[in-house]
Amino acid sequence: MLPVDINNIRIEDLQHLIDESFLEMKTLEYKRDLPGNSDGDKKEFLSDVSSFANSNGGDLIYGIREEDHFPKELVGVVVSDVDEETRRLDGIIRDGIRPRIPNVSINPIKISDDKFAFVIRIHKSWLNPHMVTFRGGSKFFARASNGKYQLDVDELRSAFTLSESKITRIKEFVQTRLSEILSNNYPLPMNDYPKISMHIVPLSSIELQMPDNFNVLNTIAIFPLCSAGANPAYTADGFLSYSPGQENGPSKGYVLVFRNGSIEAVSSILSEYDKEPVLALPYLENQILGGIKNYTKIMKILNIEPPAYIFIHLIGVKGLGLPRSGPYFGIRSIPIQRDFITLPSVELLIYGIEDDDDECEYLASTVKLPFDALANAVGLPRSMSYDDNGNWIR
Repeated sequence: MLPVDINNIRIEDLQHLIDESFLEMKTLEYKRDLPGNSDGDKKEFLSDVSSFANSNGGDLIYGIREEDHFPKELVGVVVSDVDEETRRLDGIIRDGIRPRIPNVSINPIKISDDKFAFVIRIHKSWLNPHMVTFRGGSKFFARASNGKYQLDVDELRSAFTLSESKITRIKEFVQTRLSEILSNNYPLPMNDYPKISMHIVPLSSIELQMPDNFNVLNTIAIFPLCSAGANPAYTADGFLSYSPGQENGPSKGYVLVFRNGSIEAVSSILSEYDKEPVLALPYLENQILGGIKNYTKIMKILNIEPPAYIFIHLIGVKGLGLPRSGPYFGIRSIPIQRDFITLPSVELLIYGIEDDDDECEYLASTVKLPFDALANAVGLPRSMSYDDNGNWIR
């Protein structure tokens, strides 16, 4: 893989590979021609892409002629519509590999008026192993120093076992943190009002010790849920952003960014100013969505790759019901009957989307299941923030 952000790769970087006779390796491969539309070309392309994802990631560069694994000439490929070609390649990857590889980037680099080189960067996937499913296929590939190879039965068994153990370890981490929260072992004094906790745990956190740029968190706006402001601090566990209490009293909420990239957000959903014990659903949904946007942007800044898993819990909420005004006026419901509620966990395959509208739409579709369960907790059939087709309308 080139030591350059893919969006900053230029023709000079590609020419440097040739001038220095940079040999193909486990994380780098050269191709003269782009894959065509034949089944054989697509299968070969998908096996190359999946082999990188199932190994340590890497760059697949099209438009470079090679001999005996050494780059010889930057020839480029003739493309009439570069955007259409990028979409075609992305579509082949999206439709031909399962589970979907969450982080593949394609950068076309102009060589001349009608010629381009294409750099396809595939990051190591924490969802591996990925299977090539094109035309009913079911093959798994990985990479060695001399190129890709098909995984055998023992290697597949090991890969699946490792994948399952990662999920188990994530759940154990969340359960450990919940035990601390339920025992009032917060990183700072908290008030006694009903609370929401949210954990966003990237799959890569299982192996990550600490991002190289962890100290940059001190310069980023990190807001606790249901809070208007925050103070920064470092703790034994990582970086803390907390909402200060009134007159140095207990805090209303905090966000704790662990050194492995996991994020814990705990906040009170009521305060001394609330006149009745209600679960303000639209407000809480907005806080959750805003929190996910804020916290996953932090992960992107820390270069923590997706996917991540979101776990949401309600604590001390027995007796909370619907407001008696607004969109819920006249709706018959029952107060929450349990003190502790676990909402369905969800998987986040993409984060840090540049377009706000696209990000909101994606996140809203991702958290529909826990939002529906949140509404169910007070007797509603589903979240009223979605239409009958499941589209976010608020």
